[in-house]
Amino acid sequence: MNVREVGGFLCHDGRTRTHRFIRSGSTSGLTKADARELWSYGVRSVLDLRGQDEAMNSPETLCELLDVAYLNVPFFDYDITDQVLNKGDGAGGYVADTYFQMLANYGAVKQAFSFFASQPERSCTLFHCGAGSDRTGIMSMLLLGLAGVGRSDIIADYAYSFGYIPEVNAALFEATAASGNKVRAELKMRIDAISVVYDRMVEHYGSIPQFLEQSGVTDGELRVVRARLLG
Repeated sequence: MNVREVGGFLCHDGRTRTHRFIRSGSTSGLTKADARELWSYGVRSVLDLRGQDEAMNSPETLCELLDVAYLNVPFFDYDITDQVLNKGDGAGGYVADTYFQMLANYGAVKQAFSFFASQPERSCTLFHCGAGSDRTGIMSMLLLGLAGVGRSDIIADYAYSFGYIPEVNAALFEATAASGNKVRAELKMRIDAISVVYDRMVEHYGSIPQFLEQSGVTDGELRVVRARLLG
């Protein structure tokens, strides 16, 4: 299910708070015991980033087991391209191209953050897609960027879906990586892709909070979500 915390990351104001946002893959395999565990953890709302057909063919299991708020916001459900970000130069490969299309879906970004902001102050929101790696990874990047988490940790959070923690940490943080220690090809491709996406966002918008503002997320919503991430 690829479940993990968005809390615990270093940022300008300390660390992101646990029990506020968790990311995962599909919940279709959850048992009643799993649902009770998530409820005990504080989960009271679910943001489903899958396409409408995915959500229809595999309904949200958590909502069948618990009384939680639910919203389906297809993050990548139609063919859209942000010409500002996607320069068509192939940087980052097809994975980065797909992520640029997700980020061009301003309506979905706005809906997602409005939903986050509308939840009870100290509750926990679970957000997921199918595998919990691509659409979920981009949404996690936006949340961590709003909290002020640094570039390397944001890239690591994404890459943990594609490699073991020691493998990712060695590729990103250890001196052996810089000295030519071989990084597995798929993991390197993923790290390169998210690096291109992050850097191009910052280059064009100035920061992730500024990107969120451009997407239509209000100042009030940004303050509420940031406070949940940090307080």
